[in-house]
Amino acid sequence: MGGAGMSGQSAPERIAAAVERLYRRDPRRFGKLVVWVRTAAKRTYHPQDIAAALERLEEMEGRGIGPEPWWPYMVRMLQGIWRRRALAEHETYKRDAPNAMKAVLREVLHRLENR
Repeated sequence: MGGAGMSGQSAPERIAAAVERLYRRDPRRFGKLVVWVRTAAKRTYHPQDIAAALERLEEMEGRGIGPEPWWPYMVRMLQGIWRRRALAEHETYKRDAPNAMKAVLREVLHRLENR
């Protein structure tokens, strides 16, 4: 089975590969997986978040603990992945924004001094 973050693959490639593997595992059960992916993308979830959710589902299926029905679980999982990524981005912004602002202010002061 493909693992999360398979090296060398873009998020869309990871999504396509995971969908194909899950569908091959159980075409009847995962017949609407493409619809779920399209809906998630329309709701502006990042492709890397969708790929991570699919890879997690694939991992669970491989261990025999896949949720039934799978789609409500996937929605909750995708929301959790999105939340964690958004919080991480916020923390990065909180950490980096003051330094960026200091650099901008230094540049403005430098330009004002050299008039």
